Amino acid sequence: VPITVIPVPVDLAAYDGGPDRKAEPGLVTFVGRVSTGKGVLEAIGVFAEVAKDRPQARFEVVGDGPLLDAARSRARELGVGDRVTFRGRLPPEALPGELARAQLVRAPFVRGEAFGRGGLEAAAARRPVLTTDLWGGADVLRLEPGAGVVVPWDDRAAWAATNHSGVAKEF
Repeated sequence: VPITVIPVPVDLAAYDGGPDRKAEPGLVTFVGRVSTGKGVLEAIGVFAEVAKDRPQARFEVVGDGPLLDAARSRARELGVGDRVTFRGRLPPEALPGELARAQLVRAPFVRGEAFGRGGLEAAAARRPVLTTDLWGGADVLRLEPGAGVVVPWDDRAAWAATNHSGVAKEF
């Protein structure tokens, strides 16, 4: 059976200089499609919980999709609308800089992913990623030991506890 090798779909050269970039304290970033299964609405809920006692905490959503309006509404309903920024879809060349700003990158999948590109991009930017134990998130982190933390997809308490403990100590 012929085997086709598919190269990593991330231009790692674009992330050169990552360790020299300083993360913005308190900034958590999500990069991806704002759609069912990506966990953005759930991540906003967890952010609202942990942000109560972290005044410097901010959450940025980079991407667009069919749940964008629902995500904006959720942030407002939970009282964190002024601390959640929706950046929209950015060109690929802007992602290394955006990820370098983040203290923590969220890849909060609530269903399996074919390929968790966001986790790989976070690792390339040398930023820790918090993802779930579903296929596509955890599997990508296994490529980069120490690149982040994997939590159960359906355990919001674990999301909140891990979000601001060992993953991003200064958060």
